[in-house]
Order: sequence, then structure tokens, then C-alpha cells
Amino acid sequence: MGAPRFLSCVLVVLGSVSSWAGEPGAWQLTRSSVEQIHVPDAIAAHPVLIELEIPSGVDSISIARRDLNDDGTAEYFVQSGPTLCGNGGCPYAIFDGHTLSYLGQVFGNVIREREERFKGWAVLECFAHLSASSTAYGIFAFSGSEYARVSSVELPASVATRLLKR
Repeated sequence: MGAPRFLSCVLVVLGSVSSWAGEPGAWQLTRSSVEQIHVPDAIAAHPVLIELEIPSGVDSISIARRDLNDDGTAEYFVQSGPTLCGNGGCPYAIFDGHTLSYLGQVFGNVIREREERFKGWAVLECFAHLSASSTAYGIFAFSGSEYARVSSVELPASVATRLLKR
């Protein structure tokens, strides 16, 4: 019974892939758009930072901020250590800007906020370069407790390029 509902959610999200790839000037996160900032202790001490190869006790971490749930407080996107970043992109841990709780991880060269909302939170699309001819495209939505991948597909590079230009 749960599978058909999940499948319909995936189909709805995938059905809108070609119709919206971002308004001009829409927010997007790239490897170069992070800043080195001091983060709250609750984030700096979270165990996921070890997985992201961020040493404990550092003064600043590579961060981007964006309010994903329209509560007036921007969430934290914590970029992994440089050894985990490559041609495909970087992993990012997401933390709630208000509660500082861990909300999950995304990966890519480009992570963009879509126009749609799910459970009051932004839907994220992630592009990860795979090769000269292909790109991984994933959509992440907030489940009520964390960001989870709801769909992913490998796209020809030409299609990914068109989506990124919109």
C-alpha cells in the first residue's frame, strides 16, 4: 500500500523536471558559492562532520545559507572537506537554521531550490557531473524529518546543460 503512494509522488516530481529548472536568478549552490564562517557549536559537534572529513575543533567551515522553509531563518549547507569533492561535486549536510538539527545530505556540482514546496519546505534539485556525456540529476524533498532523495536519473549532458541554462 505504501509503494503506490511513493511511486505517484516520484512520478509527479519527475513529471515536472522539464517544465521548471529555475527562475532567472533563482538560488543555487555551487562549490565556489560557500563562505568560511564560524558555525554554532551544535553543528560543529555533530557526528556527520566526521563523515564529511571536517576536522573537529576548526574555527570555520565552508557554509552556504538559505531559508528553505520560509521561517525567516536560513538553513546551513555544510560543504564536505576538499578530499570528498571532485568533478561530480561535493556532499553537503543540511542543518535547520532555527533548531540546528540535522536534516540530511545532498550531493552535486549544482544544487538548486525549485519553485515547488513539499510539507512547507523547498524541493531541491541536484546536478552531479558523471562524464563528458552524462550528468546525474536528483530531486530531494523534505519528508517531515529530513531531506530524502525522491528520484534520480542519469541524463545526457546536453539535456542537463539545457536544464541548467533555464
